[in-house]
Amino acid sequence: MNESLHRQRGAFLVIYAVMVTVILAFVGMSLDLSLVYYRKLQLQNAADKIAMAAAHQLNGTAAGINNAAARAQLIAQQALVAGAPITWNPRALSFSADPDAPDSAWLSAGAAAASADTMRYARVDTGQLAASLRSVSAVFIDAFLPSAVAADLSAVAVAGKSRLGITPFAICAMSSTPTAQRLNPAATPVSEIVEYGFRHGVNYNLLQMNPAAGATSGELFLVNPVDAPGRPNVPSNTEDAAMAPFLCNGEVAYLNLAGGALNLRRSSGADMWSRLNSRFGTYTGTPACSTGGAPPDTNVKSYAAPSWMNNAVTGITAQTAPTGAGLPLQTIADLAPPLAATAPGNYGVLWAYGPARSYPANAALSRTQMPSLYPGSPSTTAIGYPLIAPYSNSGSSYQTAPALPGRKGRRLMYIPLLSCPVPAGTQVQAQVLAVARFLLTAPATSTVVPGEFTGVVDPASLMYAAELYR
Repeated sequence: MNESLHRQRGAFLVIYAVMVTVILAFVGMSLDLSLVYYRKLQLQNAADKIAMAAAHQLNGTAAGINNAAARAQLIAQQALVAGAPITWNPRALSFSADPDAPDSAWLSAGAAAASADTMRYARVDTGQLAASLRSVSAVFIDAFLPSAVAADLSAVAVAGKSRLGITPFAICAMSSTPTAQRLNPAATPVSEIVEYGFRHGVNYNLLQMNPAAGATSGELFLVNPVDAPGRPNVPSNTEDAAMAPFLCNGEVAYLNLAGGALNLRRSSGADMWSRLNSRFGTYTGTPACSTGGAPPDTNVKSYAAPSWMNNAVTGITAQTAPTGAGLPLQTIADLAPPLAATAPGNYGVLWAYGPARSYPANAALSRTQMPSLYPGSPSTTAIGYPLIAPYSNSGSSYQTAPALPGRKGRRLMYIPLLSCPVPAGTQVQAQVLAVARFLLTAPATSTVVPGEFTGVVDPASLMYAAELYR
């Protein structure tokens, strides 16, 4: 009996030893796997940060490529992998026009600079860094499962800017002069700034603007949202179905407006107005805008009948001026001073986004100067104009919240101003003089797109932030 127990105890000791060995092996392999996972995570995080930092610098120029390379090196040196800063290798960074391009199609910074206008994506491959960063010492896994862990823990990240926040339709600049002085006569003359022929605070019908002498109809163009300036024009990219999402979202799929003439399709505007109204939370047309990609503005108040003006407006936009031989198609507010007194409501909605501005200081003018700026009979007044401009004012008289979640600034349209005349035809090209900002003051229709001029902006400020693609 005692001999049998002795044998059983010996067997248990063997089993126990085997179990302890197996348990220790599993514990060891778990620790090894943790090290592997953590190193892979460190490399992926570093690759993501470096790619985002590089992509943020891309602006369609060779300088942007150089800045991207410098920024990548700086961020790499700040990132810690295996407890130490990364020793950067420029070969780890490359560029492409396509985020899904094969490995062989990605270009070094030097090669990418030659075609910088098409380079929209930055790729970071940590496989080009030191081998010591891409591996860990997995003692237990190597001993028990030598093929379970790849020797190379490299990570790849692709980031890029693919969009520019301009509304893809364009109008003619009413003047080729960037800034000019308009001297409005009064007991004390009011000096006002005019940019490319537009007055701050005046509400224009963007379908009825044309600087051509004797023009009787407006000039409006849909901007090819895919084929960037200087690139070959593909007419199908300006067809209604292709244009719809870009008009809804207010963007084009390229980085800048430099590099050549803008590819355009001459239009009456009747095919675009419903997409603009997504900014008011109205989704009509086929295909209709999506609420995710084209949310309403946070303020969908229509300024068709502004409470801050004592004068009832006869139309949302300033009345069209008389036209004829030698005269452009413009508003009565744009006629040379001194303006003839008119019913004050003929100036339409004024100052929804902000007031007229002084020349040369470009400072806000006072509401008390309205009679000099817009002569009326009786006088044009805005006694109730608030201290904060209506669009940005949180008062219930000036703001209406949308039914859907909104995004602030959606009613601001960034529209290219073209050097006109533009050659005849449907598919045409024209040079961009500037990008103007207009507030969509009220829902658009097939005959009126009401836009209050609020100044000229730098197109570079309209680039979307970089995004990770993989």
